[in-house]
Amino acid sequence: MQTRITLAGESAGAVHVHAHILTKAPVQQAFMASGSLYLSPPQPPEVGQKLIARLTESLRQSHGLSLKDAPASLLVKNLSELGVNSIWLQSESSLDGWQIREEEIMSLMIGDVECEVCCPRREARSSITNSVA
Repeated sequence: MQTRITLAGESAGAVHVHAHILTKAPVQQAFMASGSLYLSPPQPPEVGQKLIARLTESLRQSHGLSLKDAPASLLVKNLSELGVNSIWLQSESSLDGWQIREEEIMSLMIGDVECEVCCPRREARSSITNSVA
């Protein structure tokens, strides 16, 4: 029996879909809407650690709460007050060189608010790249 897996994601979900198809996950089809690693590239662990430290201090000062004890609504509010409007994947060895890898997938649909394109992988990659770029 052949496994048939299709992944779909929008925004941050599309970033995760892109990561999966570049790390050799057994995916045959993918739908990425309004997101990719090119729009939100993996960041080193230090970036996340600094964010955690800033958020922890903000919660402690403003509400006397720890990161563990704060409700989700307060976490979102404090992230907004800190100017954090994007979350990213943490760099790891499976993502090394992601910028130059080619996807190994049967079909890929990339969409955004301005255009959508369906890219069957059986067709010439250069024509797909030129029409998307």
